[in-house]
Amino acid sequence: MSQQSRPFSTLQSTVASRRTVLQGVFALGGAAVLAPTLASCAPSTTSSGKTVVTIANVANPLTTTLEKYTKSVFEKANPDLEIQFLTLPETELRSRVTRDVSTSAGEFDAVVIGPYEVAVWSQNGWLEPLEEMAAADAAFDLDNLSPMARSYLSADNMLYASPIYAESACLMYRKDLTEASGLVIPEAPTWTEVLQLARQLNGQSIDGKTLTGTTMRGIAGEILTPLLPMVSTYGGRILAPDWAPTLLEEPTLTAITDYVSLLQETAQPGVATAGYTESLASMSQGQSAMWIDSTVAGATLEDPAQSAVAGKLGYALAPHAETNFGGNFWSWALSILATSKKKEATWRYISWATSLDYLKLVAEDTGWTSVPPGTRKSLYEIPEYVAATPNAAVTIKSFELGSAPDSEVILKPTAPGRPVSYFDHPNWWDFNLQMTAPLTAAVADGSSPQAAAEAAQVAAEAAMKQSGMWDG
Repeated sequence: MSQQSRPFSTLQSTVASRRTVLQGVFALGGAAVLAPTLASCAPSTTSSGKTVVTIANVANPLTTTLEKYTKSVFEKANPDLEIQFLTLPETELRSRVTRDVSTSAGEFDAVVIGPYEVAVWSQNGWLEPLEEMAAADAAFDLDNLSPMARSYLSADNMLYASPIYAESACLMYRKDLTEASGLVIPEAPTWTEVLQLARQLNGQSIDGKTLTGTTMRGIAGEILTPLLPMVSTYGGRILAPDWAPTLLEEPTLTAITDYVSLLQETAQPGVATAGYTESLASMSQGQSAMWIDSTVAGATLEDPAQSAVAGKLGYALAPHAETNFGGNFWSWALSILATSKKKEATWRYISWATSLDYLKLVAEDTGWTSVPPGTRKSLYEIPEYVAATPNAAVTIKSFELGSAPDSEVILKPTAPGRPVSYFDHPNWWDFNLQMTAPLTAAVADGSSPQAAAEAAQVAAEAAMKQSGMWDG
C-alpha cells in the first residue's frame, strides 16, 4: 500500500475558510484577537542586522500570549534577534505547515506542532532533533520536562519539540449552577452520568443567562478530539488493525450516536462550526453549563480578565465508560524545521519560550492562573501555582492515568500506551476530515445520528482506499 498522503483539498479548503471567518475575539475585555500576523517570506536579516526567526504558530490563548512576551521581553533581552509569527487556527496551520515542510519550501524556521506531527514528521526527516541542544543548555533543564510531555514529543528516544503547554482532558462545569440545582458531580464521572447531567442542565438559568447544557467541538476534524477518547472508553475503535474502518461496530456506533445526539440536544448555537476556540468562548462568557475538553482551558477560564466565570467552575476527570479513564493527551510545542538555516538562533528562542523562567514571568505579570500548564515537573511543586489553579490536581491525575503501564485507554492501532486523538500515520488528518464531515452535517441539520454514522463509515472507507492505507 502506498504511504503517500493525498490531501482532500476541497474539504480542507472549506474547513479552513470557515475557521478564518470565525477566529476573532474569543473572550471578554482585553482578550487577544486571534488574527494572523504575517511572517511569510521574511528576510534572513533586517536592515539593522538582526537575525529573523520565522515561526508558524497556532491561534489559541496561551500561544498568542507567548507572542506578546516575545516582543516585550525576549527581543529586548536579545537585540540581535527578531521573531516573526504567522498565527493561524489549528486546521489552517496544519494545512499550511504540512505543505511547507513536505515541499521543503523553507518558509519557516520553527513551527508549533503536536505529538502527531512529531511521530510522523520526524520519520520523514522534516524536524531537527533537539535532544543534544536541550541537554547542553543548562538553563533549559531538560530533565525538568514533565515525563508525559517529553515522551509524546520524542521519537526513538530523541526529543523533537519542546512544549509550550501540555494537556489532557477533563470535565469543566458551572459549580455554582450544579450546587444551586442540588446536583453532585463525581470526581470520576461516567458518560452515562454526564449525558444525563447535560440534559438536566440544558436550559437552566443563572446570573441572568439561560445556559446550554454543553459547549463542545462540532466542526469536521476537531470533532474527533473529544469523540475518539469517548469511543475508546466505550470499548470501541474506529479502525481495525488492518486499517479497515469500523464505525458501525458496537460499541463504537453507540459512542458516535451518543455524541452526535448530545450536540444536537444540548450544545451551544453554531456547534457544527465550533472548534476549541469557539467552545472556549461559550464557556468563558457564561453561556454553557459544561464542557469536556482540554485541561489547559482552566488557564483562561480562571483568569478574570478573560473569563466571566472565573471562580465559578468545578473540575472532574474526563468521563469514562468501560475503561477507568476517558481522556487523552496533547501538547502544542515548538520544533525546529530541518530546512532552517538559523537553528542556533531558533533554539535560543525555544529554550526561553518553553522554560520554567518563562512560566514564572507569566505568573509575575498576570498571576499563576495564566501560566501554561503541564510542561514542567517543578511547576506543580510551587505552592502558589497549585493554590491558584483549581484544576491542577485533575491535570496531574489525568497525566498519571493516561500514562500508566496498564492503562486501558490505548487506541489501536496507534503506539502502545498513547491515549491520544490521532493515529501515527501521514494520512491521518485527511482521513479525519473526510470521515467526520457527515457527523458535522448531522449536528448542523439535526438528522439521524445513526444515518450520520453510516455516512461516516462510507466516507472513511473511501478515504482509506484513496490514501492507500486500506485495500478494501
